[in-house]
Amino acid sequence: MWATSDGPRIEDFGITEEDLVRAPRLFVASHRPWIFVLTYLVVAVALFLGILQTGSSWTAAAFFTIILLAAGSVLLLPILVAALCVGERAEERWFCKRVPVLRACLAYRKAVAEHGRRSARSSRLHPSTSQDWSVLSPALLRTEVARLLENTAHGSVTAFDRDATGIDFEVCGTAGPVLVRCEPGPRPIAAAVGRELVAAVADHRAAGAAIVTTAGASPALADYIAGRPISVVTPQQLHEIVKN
Repeated sequence: MWATSDGPRIEDFGITEEDLVRAPRLFVASHRPWIFVLTYLVVAVALFLGILQTGSSWTAAAFFTIILLAAGSVLLLPILVAALCVGERAEERWFCKRVPVLRACLAYRKAVAEHGRRSARSSRLHPSTSQDWSVLSPALLRTEVARLLENTAHGSVTAFDRDATGIDFEVCGTAGPVLVRCEPGPRPIAAAVGRELVAAVADHRAAGAAIVTTAGASPALADYIAGRPISVVTPQQLHEIVKN
């Protein structure tokens, strides 16, 4: 199992899990679809009863209700959308004045939702060419490499905090752990990355390490890792490093 930490962090918003749990949910924003349905249902019933009072045919009342409701939606729909937007804003301001932490909680929830949408889009549009891989952001490159590792590695895959450890993943293989570091962008990888990985290999008692990039190694890095268990591979070559 693996997990990435590229999503929004709650501590960055100045709140805690307890604040998030205790923060009230906005009624209008949380029940928007039901408000739409209920409004249309009320309007439809009012039209039906009004037409039925002028005549005695249930069939005719139902027919003309559908016709009038469809025609009236040209006005009803934008009015309803505008009313919901105003209601959401008013409710948010009212609650935020009484619960100051709510504004940060709402910002965190929106950030989490947006991150989920981006992740869903990226999972549907996996890169296939070197050009596709080279333009990925650090977070998306890490996500895609994690997907490749999950699909190709025979052993377990563990994600690490890049800032704290200098590596992104550790893959368990038959010869020992293999460390993986993702390097996005078009610039050749500097020798400093190799030095960090050599230290990480020693700290983790790993069998080796791989730098995943489409830019290749700089001459200084190539000289430094010569004879060391460090490889520079493209994402397409990653399976050759972790297959064992």
